[in-house]
Amino acid sequence: SGSFFNNPTVTFECQPSGSQATVVRNATVNSFTAQEVDITAPSDSLLDSNAFCVVKVTNEDGVFTSFSGVNYKPSSLNLASFTAGPFLNTARRKNSVGLGSVTTASRVLYVIGGDSAGDDGFINTVEALSSVESSSVSLLGQMGPFSMQRNTLPTGCAYSDSTVIGKYIYLMCGHDGTTPVSAVYRSHILNPLQAPRIDLSIEFDVEETNPGIFATGGQWQYRVSSVFAANDEFNPNGESLPGEP
Repeated sequence: SGSFFNNPTVTFECQPSGSQATVVRNATVNSFTAQEVDITAPSDSLLDSNAFCVVKVTNEDGVFTSFSGVNYKPSSLNLASFTAGPFLNTARRKNSVGLGSVTTASRVLYVIGGDSAGDDGFINTVEALSSVESSSVSLLGQMGPFSMQRNTLPTGCAYSDSTVIGKYIYLMCGHDGTTPVSAVYRSHILNPLQAPRIDLSIEFDVEETNPGIFATGGQWQYRVSSVFAANDEFNPNGESLPGEP
């Protein structure tokens, strides 16, 4: 379901189990309205064993949208084989994991806190981690490399748990390295579609007129973020993602 469907065609862009290749299959459109498309999904031996698909709906004028995702399960309901993903930047255990839907087509996996304790199993304030890492997840479930988030937790948090509700990820901090705690933290999941779009015309003095102060001549690119007001509904005093260069 959605909006403004107009004589659409529907394709399934799929990744069969154990393969990095993408195959495309056409679905049969049985009927449609402006808000809903009724289809019969494609089926063949390549898809019927743990294939994961993105459904692409294209209007007759070429406008399209993608829905993620559809998973073809075998009759046994067994999982497909596990494949290795990217490594974290910091080795950690007893961390929390959350999946945030930034947009309908963009998802991010967050790895929050944890500890770096040794084999003795005990942690302290040095070993309790406040860092957060994130990895973008494609429509087909493929993970990008992990990167460190600029903002960290107010304190180290291990034995924690997290959940995503709406535009926020909530963390229930279990242990700060010294003692069990009852702290709950919240962070707004930033939306790239809300980044500012600004046209700037800036003139700089070059090195010849102000040696050692301004940049040398050439082409420079800038990305601009906006700071939200103190009474912003979602992210008071927070900062948006930067816009395009």
